[in-house]
Amino acid sequence: MPAYMIALNRRVHDRQKLEAYWRAAAATFEGRGAKPLSVYTPLTPLELMGSLEGVVLIEFPCGGSKGKAAPGRRSGCRVFHF
Repeated sequence: MPAYMIALNRRVHDRQKLEAYWRAAAATFEGRGAKPLSVYTPLTPLELMGSLEGVVLIEFPCGGSKGKAAPGRRSGCRVFHF
């Protein structure tokens, strides 16, 4: 079963800085089997949750892109709540 990263962005204060961040952040996903499913795709929230400018949804295979855990990590998916 894959793991997912979901990021909600309510408002962009500086679009140029956001785009610079995207360029820099791309390298952190290399070699991890990351599969972008939605990156700032137009959306309509189904529940009242205030303004929502963008959503990023990325799928990761459990245990890394080669079926093994990263060094120093147990195999399988871990759940993080931010």
